[in-house]
Amino acid sequence: MEWLRELESIFGVKIDKEQYQVITDTHQCLQVIAGAGSGKTFTICCKVYYLVNVKHVKESEILLLSYTNYACNEICDYLKKMKLNIEVITFHKFSLKILKLNKYIYHIQPDVRTISNAFVEDLKIRNIKDYDKLFLSYRVTKQWKNRLFIYYYFYIVKKLHLKNQKSLFQEYVYQEIQNQENKLLCRKFEQYKQSHHFLTFDDMVKVGLSILKETKMTFTYKFLIIDEFQDISSIRFQFIYEYYLKSNCSVVVVGDDYQSIYQFADSNVYYFIHFLDYFKEGIQVFLNHTYRNSQELLEYAKKIIDYNTNQIEKKLYSNKSLKNPIHYIYYGNNNEFLKSIKYLLYHFYKETRKIKILLLSRYQHDFDVLKEKNVNRLLKKCPTYISIDMLTIHKAKGLGYDEVILLNLRQGKYGFPSTEMKVDMEEERRLLYVALTRTKNHVYLFVPKKNPSIFIEELKKNHES
Repeated sequence: MEWLRELESIFGVKIDKEQYQVITDTHQCLQVIAGAGSGKTFTICCKVYYLVNVKHVKESEILLLSYTNYACNEICDYLKKMKLNIEVITFHKFSLKILKLNKYIYHIQPDVRTISNAFVEDLKIRNIKDYDKLFLSYRVTKQWKNRLFIYYYFYIVKKLHLKNQKSLFQEYVYQEIQNQENKLLCRKFEQYKQSHHFLTFDDMVKVGLSILKETKMTFTYKFLIIDEFQDISSIRFQFIYEYYLKSNCSVVVVGDDYQSIYQFADSNVYYFIHFLDYFKEGIQVFLNHTYRNSQELLEYAKKIIDYNTNQIEKKLYSNKSLKNPIHYIYYGNNNEFLKSIKYLLYHFYKETRKIKILLLSRYQHDFDVLKEKNVNRLLKKCPTYISIDMLTIHKAKGLGYDEVILLNLRQGKYGFPSTEMKVDMEEERRLLYVALTRTKNHVYLFVPKKNPSIFIEELKKNHES
């Protein structure tokens, strides 16, 4: 057990029994269900250390995947302290490796608008009939708009040759490509991209998947370890699953379905919940102990998330106890809201210890309100030993703070849950769960007296029970 003592010595922590189970598990497929603040990144890095130093797996045979360069850098920091040289990359870079191994010719162009504009110009030069046909196929379900467009196109643009219409047509094409309504146009656009070997970020994984399905190749990795698996999209899941089927590699995935909050970026929590339906050689291990939140806050957040039905049942534990971790601050109008913020900040400024504070919101809009002169002036007077961040809930995921202030538990525009888009109430509730579990101590909920969020009744009912 020298490896265990060495890891605990390097990081100055005690590895708990669930973390130990993850690190030493030998199943071909492993799903780690890691609660907020349970040390998941540390645990999977320790597993890599165990594979290399105890099981003698070559470093080059292990690949760690995450979603952002920021997350990859966090993993690399742990591995550097372990003196390990392991490849840690995003899904996009993994897909590009597949393309390069198969000598696929491509040009990365992340800006779809740039390709779309070039596509319009190419049509005008090479096939003017297609150019006309594509433009006249717009909005066919709205006949009056279609007739108006035909008139506008033929009699104004083509007859008068107005110079400033070039950008207008380019914008039409771009919008149609974005909303995928004009099937003829989208098919021609895909043909154009393929003939010119253009790849957008969205194309990378899609093309990588098609190569995996259609070609025979040598597979380098014996272990795929995937962080934040609750955020997997359908196309990324298919990509990983195809690699697993073809290579017979071991797969370790880590995540928490309670914190799946990126549906707008095509994440689908279904694949995390049903992981073992696909990877039948696997087991689940729960990281149940959290080292961030108090037990009282965990139980409080759990009652909120229990209103959801599409999830894996779990319970977290903490050795930390804190009476009344939730505080409600009610205000009548905007002036009272700003005064309450200033009062709370003054309260924190009296602290003599080093603390990290998070101002948290569902929308960036609330931080624009805080740019009011007096609040701005007060934020600038923050003592040097106190740090204050202002983040949306999406950007704060994965982070921990001593104290958290949640700004917008209200109904209506810029409210919580969102009314700005088609709302998935289960995801909005997961967003609230993420917000509550960012704190090591207290959460201060700012609530208007007149139009409180529909979540408030649930929150208060659970808080008082």
